[in-house]
Amino acid sequence: MPSARAAMVSTGFFRVFGAQPLAGRDFGRLDTAGSLPVIVVNKSFAAKVWPGQDPLGKRIRLQEELDETNPPWRTVIGVVPDLQMEGVGNTDGKPEGFYLPLAQRCPGFVSLVVRTRTSNPMALTPVVRQQVNAIDRDLPIYFVFSMQEVLANGRFFPNLFASLFAIFGVAALVLASVGIYGVIAFSVHQRTQEIGIRMALGAQRRSVLNMILSQGMRQLLAGLAAGLVLAFFASRVLASFLIGVQPRDPVTFTLVSLVLAAIAFPAAWWIVGRRAGEG
Repeated sequence: MPSARAAMVSTGFFRVFGAQPLAGRDFGRLDTAGSLPVIVVNKSFAAKVWPGQDPLGKRIRLQEELDETNPPWRTVIGVVPDLQMEGVGNTDGKPEGFYLPLAQRCPGFVSLVVRTRTSNPMALTPVVRQQVNAIDRDLPIYFVFSMQEVLANGRFFPNLFASLFAIFGVAALVLASVGIYGVIAFSVHQRTQEIGIRMALGAQRRSVLNMILSQGMRQLLAGLAAGLVLAFFASRVLASFLIGVQPRDPVTFTLVSLVLAAIAFPAAWWIVGRRAGEG
C-alpha cells in the first residue's frame, strides 16, 4: 500500500499558509463528523497514486481506520501544493502527503496558527488567549512560539550536526592541505640530486620547474578525481542532515577542489623553486 505523511487541519489552514488549492476545494464548514468523509491530497501524492488521472472524486481508505467497525471511504475533494509536513527536518525525499478535516478526525493535541500583520506577533498572545477562553475556559494554551522560533527549534539538531560537520570538514581540509604540502616537499627532496644534475648539465630553471610541477599536478588531479568519486557516493549518508543544500552540491565540490589546487600549486612552485635554486 502507498504510504504518505498525514495531518489533521481545520477550515482555513491552507489560506493561512498561502497555499491555494491546485484543483478542487479546501475543507469547509459543511465537512463535519456527520457528513461525507473527505480528504485533500498534495500534488506529489496525486502524481504517485493516480499518475495521469484526475484525482478529484477518487476514494481511498486509511490503514489506521481499517480497525473501525465501518472503515470509511474518503473522497478526494482537493489537491494542494506540497508543503513541509511534520517539521522542517524532513528531507527523506518523500513529499507525498494528505490532509483530513479536523472535524472528522481530531487528535488529542492540536496547534493553533494565527496569521498577523504586526512585526511583533508575540504581542498578540494575550488576545489569542482571551478569544480561546471565551470559547472554553478549561482549554489551556501553551508552547507559544513565533514562526521564526518554530523554524529555529525544528532546525536545532540539523544545525548542530551541520556545525559539527563544518568543523570536521575544515579540519579535514587543513590536514589535507598539510598532507599535500608534505608529500610535495618529500617528493622534491627525493629528487634534489636529480635537480642538481639537470641544472649542472645546462637545464634551465624554468624547464625543471615545469617538469616537476606537471608531474605533481597530475598526481593532484588523480587524487582529486578519486576523492570526488568517493565523496559523490558517500554524500548520500549526509542527506538527512542537510536543509536547503543538496548532498551532491556542485558548488561545494568545485570550491573544495579549487582550494586544494590553490594550496598545492603555490606550495609546489615554492618548494621546487627553492630546490632548483640550491641546485
